[in-house]
Amino acid sequence: MTTSSQPTPATRTARTARSRTGKTRSAVGTAGRASRSPAAVTVADGPAAVAERIRTLWESHLRERADDDARRPSPHPASPRLHPQGILLEAGVPELVAPFVTGLPRDSGDLVRFTRLSGPPAQQLLDRLPADMLEERQNWSPTLGSFLRAAAANPGRVEVFGYLVGPAREDERLSVDGAVLFDVPAFRLQKDHDEGCECRELWAYASDAFGLDDAEYGPDEITPWFDPREPGRTGWRLWWD
Repeated sequence: MTTSSQPTPATRTARTARSRTGKTRSAVGTAGRASRSPAAVTVADGPAAVAERIRTLWESHLRERADDDARRPSPHPASPRLHPQGILLEAGVPELVAPFVTGLPRDSGDLVRFTRLSGPPAQQLLDRLPADMLEERQNWSPTLGSFLRAAAANPGRVEVFGYLVGPAREDERLSVDGAVLFDVPAFRLQKDHDEGCECRELWAYASDAFGLDDAEYGPDEITPWFDPREPGRTGWRLWWD
């Protein structure tokens, strides 16, 4: 099986403070052990700790911003925002995405990347996120709503990946920039997309079978994916820049 690392004509798309350490908490549970500082939390600590770390960072930013605005009102109008500030916190996104997070943010402005999101969490995101956010897309990819619907309807077969932008930025959002597809027919892909390469056929199958047909262009990259959880299980990774 060969890889496709450069977009074909059919899949071409245009290229378009330091973390604030909280105080160590007092005893946790009956054992009397002190909990870890938020800055010391890692993905290995589990989804609950990951979600708490993200929520703590974001809520801390909102409180500090409110305090700053109260002390020093700006004479200039606020920058326009894509969505109401704190929308991801209100929707419970840190808790839904925490099991799939690949690395924790150092501060409230960092992106939070996630991978392999599928099944019920995708449906819960569909139910909680505002309709206008579900219509957004990563450049010319399928819309967020289409990605999440495909992942919700095909648990373990369609797994999406992307990132969170927290409330410290005006473009706060959840964004998906690709998906890994499992249990699909075999296709022959070649690195240089020479005669016989079936990247167009693969994208046509994926867009039709999984409802990703609202993409404005096909993926920038299509590469084979080898499932680290199940040796021997392979899929296709579709990514939009």
